[in-house]
Amino acid sequence: MKFVYYYCVIGLAFGLCTQAFGSESFLRTTENQCTSTDVRDSFPLPVRDQGKIDWCYANAAADFLQYTFKIPTQISAADIAINYSKTDFSKLVTFITRVASGNWNMPPDTGLIKTAIKKILPQGYCEESTFPSNAWNRVDTHSQQSFSQEILQSITEIYDLQEQVAHGVIHTEDQLSFYYTFKNVDKSAFFKILKNATHHSILEDLRTAACGSERIPFPRTPIKVSFKFKGFHSIQNINAQLDHHMPVSLDFFAGLFDNIDHFPKSIGDLHTVLIVGRYFDPVTQSCTYRLKNSWGADCSSYPYDPRLNCTGGVLNVPERNLFKAMTSEVSITKGKKL
Repeated sequence: MKFVYYYCVIGLAFGLCTQAFGSESFLRTTENQCTSTDVRDSFPLPVRDQGKIDWCYANAAADFLQYTFKIPTQISAADIAINYSKTDFSKLVTFITRVASGNWNMPPDTGLIKTAIKKILPQGYCEESTFPSNAWNRVDTHSQQSFSQEILQSITEIYDLQEQVAHGVIHTEDQLSFYYTFKNVDKSAFFKILKNATHHSILEDLRTAACGSERIPFPRTPIKVSFKFKGFHSIQNINAQLDHHMPVSLDFFAGLFDNIDHFPKSIGDLHTVLIVGRYFDPVTQSCTYRLKNSWGADCSSYPYDPRLNCTGGVLNVPERNLFKAMTSEVSITKGKKL
C-alpha cells in the first residue's frame, strides 16, 4: 500500500493522477445519523487567510494541531510550511514548479498535511504572533515606516536580497533599502541571516531565528495521523470523526467553490481545508458539511457559489457534492502513537 501511495502522490505532482482511488458511489448519511455538530462550539478556530501563497495544507495543519491539543494561541502555519519544504518530496515539487515557471524565486508551496504534521510534532510549535503566516513586517530603511507585506511578495523580495548580498551588490546592513523584522529578528539579525544563508536555506534560517527561543513543545499526548484515499466509506469515516468531536482534513478540487455541480478535476485545483461540522439541510434533504477555508473571513472576496451559503469564510457543502470533489481525507486519533 505504501508503494501505491507514493506512486499516486508522485503521479499527482506530475499531473498524471487527477482521479482519487475509489468509485463515485458512497455510503450516504441518513437524517438520523446527521446530527448537528460543530467542533468550534467548544473550541473556536478563527478563519485564516493564506493570501496568494499555496500553504492551505499548512494552515489546515496548524488549526488541526491547535484543536487536537487545545492550544490557546494560534500556531504558525508559515513555520509548518517552511519546515515541510525540507522534505524530499517538497524539494522535488518545488524544483519542477520552478523549472516550469522559469522563476527560481518562487517559494516552496503545496504539500501533504499528514507529512507536515508528522515533521513538526517532534520540534514543537511556533506561535502565529511570533512568525506570522499571511503577511510579514517590511520596514523602509530611509523613512523607517513599516507595513504588512503579503507573504508571497515578502519571500520573493527576501530571495532577491539574499542574491544581492551573495553577489556583493549589498555589503552592509546600511545598504539595505528595506528589511523585514520579526519578534526575535531586528535589522542586524536580518542582515546576518542574509549574509550567512544560501538561496536554499534562507527561509529555514529565518524560521529558526524567528522561532528558535520561542518554540513550545506539543503536549505529550500520543496521536495517530491517518491518510485515506477517497472510497466508498469516506463519508462514514468523516462522520465518525465528527461524532468524536474531531475535525477532518479534506483534500479536494477547489473548483467546487465556483460551482458545486460542475468543476475541473486537475492537479492545479487541489486544495486542503478542515471539515469542522455538519447538519441536515431540510431544503436539499442532505447531510451538509461545514468546510473551514483559509481564504479569509470575507465571503465577498471570492465569487463562491451562492449555494454554499458562505458565512465568515466557512462553506456549507452538501454530501453528494463533497464526495464528488474530494480526493482524500486525513484524521487524527488521540491516545494512539503516530
